[in-house]
Amino acid sequence: MMRNTKVTKYANTVANTSGASNIAALWRNGFESLYNSVHDDVTKNRVYNRLSATDVSDIPKVSLTDLNGVLNAQVKGKSAGPDGINMEAFIYSGLCMRTHLCLLFNMCIVHGYLPNPFMECVIIPLVKIKGGDLSNMDNYSAIAISNSISKLLEACILDLIKSTSDVDKYQFGFKAKHSNSLCTNMLKKSVDYYTRKGSHVFTCFVDLRKAFDKVNYWKLS
Repeated sequence: MMRNTKVTKYANTVANTSGASNIAALWRNGFESLYNSVHDDVTKNRVYNRLSATDVSDIPKVSLTDLNGVLNAQVKGKSAGPDGINMEAFIYSGLCMRTHLCLLFNMCIVHGYLPNPFMECVIIPLVKIKGGDLSNMDNYSAIAISNSISKLLEACILDLIKSTSDVDKYQFGFKAKHSNSLCTNMLKKSVDYYTRKGSHVFTCFVDLRKAFDKVNYWKLS
């Protein structure tokens, strides 16, 4: 076991690359290659066709009540996005700004258009195992810090979306009031049940490399 006092906090070399600018370019090229590794033009075009055929009159609109609820649920003290505007600027905003935000969000939804700043984010590599090899790129995961206004729009849209998929009944993580601990608990109970009956239990775990980063989001649309 490695004590925290002996854990290396910084790496001067990553993947045999040194120098701040060279390492930054390494991360940029690595993330660009990873997040563009899945191509599916057929599904992409199908999604665009569905959006073009959508009747905008059926699309729910963001109300001031919706926005107030989203703002009340935001967490303070988070890092600002590329535009440098913290979430507190919106949390403590007045009625005038909130009204204009509703108008802006509804125009984006109705016209199916987002300004470029809404889609900007800063990708930061985070160490997975602090006591591991900090020079290994596989020991890092990426976190995207987007602009606060983009987070608000996403939260408003999420509240307006209601899923009717049966798959949701069997989903543990990434679901409101659910977590992966429920899945772990079910696994433990299942193993305990069969072992108490004197039976053997065999498990198989699949570790898919960069599985989350390679999800085809066009198929999820």
